[in-house]
Amino acid sequence: MSRWVDTSAQSSLAQARDQVFSRLPGFENAGFTNAAHWYLLHLARTPDAPTNWLLVLEAPYLDNIEVWIEQADGTIGPYRLGDHVPMAERPVHSHQNVLALALPDIQPRKVWLRVTSSSMMNFSAHIYEPQTFTSHETQEGLFLGFLLGVILVVVLAFGALGLMLGEHVLLAYAAFVASQGLRHLLISGYSQTLFDPQMPWQSNAIQGLGSLAPVLAATIFFSYLLNLRVHFPRLFRMYLMLGWMTALTLCFITTPAYLVFAPLLLKMGALLSLLGLVLTAVLWWQQRRWDMLLYFFGFMTSVVVALLQWATFSGWLSIDWFSTRVYQTSTLVHIGVMSLALAVRLYQNQRDQTHVQQQNALVLERQTEQRRFIAMLSHEFRNPLASIDRAANLLQLKLTDLHKADGARLSGIRSSVRRLDSLVDSFLVSEAVEQHRLTPVLTQQRVAPMLANVIETQGAEAQGRLRLSVTPPDLQYALDARLIGIAVGNLLGNALRYSGDTGTVSLTAQQEGDDLLLTVVDQGPGLSEAELALLGVAYYRAGTSMGKQGTGLGYFFSRSIVEAHGGTLQAANQPERGLRVSLRLPGSTSQTHDL
Repeated sequence: MSRWVDTSAQSSLAQARDQVFSRLPGFENAGFTNAAHWYLLHLARTPDAPTNWLLVLEAPYLDNIEVWIEQADGTIGPYRLGDHVPMAERPVHSHQNVLALALPDIQPRKVWLRVTSSSMMNFSAHIYEPQTFTSHETQEGLFLGFLLGVILVVVLAFGALGLMLGEHVLLAYAAFVASQGLRHLLISGYSQTLFDPQMPWQSNAIQGLGSLAPVLAATIFFSYLLNLRVHFPRLFRMYLMLGWMTALTLCFITTPAYLVFAPLLLKMGALLSLLGLVLTAVLWWQQRRWDMLLYFFGFMTSVVVALLQWATFSGWLSIDWFSTRVYQTSTLVHIGVMSLALAVRLYQNQRDQTHVQQQNALVLERQTEQRRFIAMLSHEFRNPLASIDRAANLLQLKLTDLHKADGARLSGIRSSVRRLDSLVDSFLVSEAVEQHRLTPVLTQQRVAPMLANVIETQGAEAQGRLRLSVTPPDLQYALDARLIGIAVGNLLGNALRYSGDTGTVSLTAQQEGDDLLLTVVDQGPGLSEAELALLGVAYYRAGTSMGKQGTGLGYFFSRSIVEAHGGTLQAANQPERGLRVSLRLPGSTSQTHDL
């Protein structure tokens, strides 16, 4: 077989016959080109050979193949083949480019071929006896049918699982396998038999889709499978760029721009397949997961496919029986290994989900027991606490001539009772928050008397250190007096505790626009920036709390109550000394929230 390249793609047969043809080894791969490639075959049969033969011109997806066969009488008969020729107009109705060839004598004959294609120029010619060709096609059809059957089952299975489970990886894999099936239909020529396009642009669209869809699908699949956005963010941008470039090129598959970008994208896709193998090995080394090891072997077969594509794109390998069979076998192995790996992934995910559900059930059971314990503890605490407080109060009223030290002890008893009672209230509020049952009951309240009652609950000794200021004095506001009382009481208790034995604490209330702003300022040491960031975390106590009573729940409870009103609670250090806590309630009662 000899070849001459017509770069203008305008030469006629008469002009081509005057050119010098260069001898080829048996096939040619010129990549993507706009040139017309002319080929010259010299045919001669031996005396004992049959007279009827079939000339098969590959690859099946070549656009236009014009054939001129020199007859015994010297005339030249023209024929048209290629995927731009509808099936009904072909000399032989086959997925291959097949031409019946009669050699009645042993005289040598010349065959001229002119080939043009918008896809890869990969050309080879073969001569078969009809029986041999039929046997060969039967074997190829059975193997390809088995491969396409496996692809169909995998696409339907993983596509359905992906939709049911909401797993993007499975959906991307189903799309990737489907694109491989389309590519095998294109390479084998069965896409022309299946779709039988009547117009050249339709055939070009099928070819472009079959070439670039696997690149796009593989890019998406690899990105999801290896979670590149998390593990390799920079490389993820490379895959993303390739995906967008491929998607944009698909919009121009019927234009000359396809010949410019398709070779680059196909080679980039092969490189990224090799990169995917390396990344999988890295992740397996880091995580030591069985599914990652299976991904690695799956990517190895993908790299074999990519190298075969690269070899054919570069002209090193012909698309013939051997390369096609290796490509089909590699695809089949790849699908088997990756399907097994994804099945292992599903099993592990299901096992992890079951474990999480069991842990959640255990946590829920513990929370239920905890709530029961808190409810029981609160009930059992309240009755004896009320009895102790009444008894201490009765002693204070009747024993007017008590020694000063004994009177202080009674006051201490009552103060401790109030602190325990407040703690019980706080636990009940916490339980309501966790159960989303804390709904403020808003009623119009006079702010000054309400805050005075809160101060009174702090005890007689604390009252002397508290300074209340309400502006204006007759300020009214819609709020839940009981819940806000608990919140403010917790803040006052914290402020008194950290202000020392003689430090004063100020509580101010004022109206800012439609909002109510309550401010508690102490004379304590304040908090560091790190401690301020952790303020409000349940059971957290700052370093300044060493040696002081407390549970680390007061600020947490107060913030829960304020947020239930739709408000905010913020803390900041004073310029010189002390901590300033601002409680802001919104002006519109419609902003309250159920927790």
